[in-house]
Amino acid sequence: GGLPGVFVGGETRAWGPLSTGRVPRGASALVVNVTATEASAPGYIRLAPCDDPNSAVSSVNVVPGVDATNVAVVPLPFDGQVCVF
Repeated sequence: GGLPGVFVGGETRAWGPLSTGRVPRGASALVVNVTATEASAPGYIRLAPCDDPNSAVSSVNVVPGVDATNVAVVPLPFDGQVCVF
């Protein structure tokens, strides 16, 4: 379970993967599949701990008309909040 719906350029959403019950307590990182579909403009999606948003690089690059997917390893902070930029 990720974040459904349309993202707008520059938008940031917090995601709490620990609340899904699929991530064991004490985990220090996540391995996630990042998928972008129906992009209306070129750009990228970036995942990072919400308390350190500058620690990440692009997780998937997007191009209009092309579905894009990538596997990303994301550090999991103590509070469990990962931000999607």
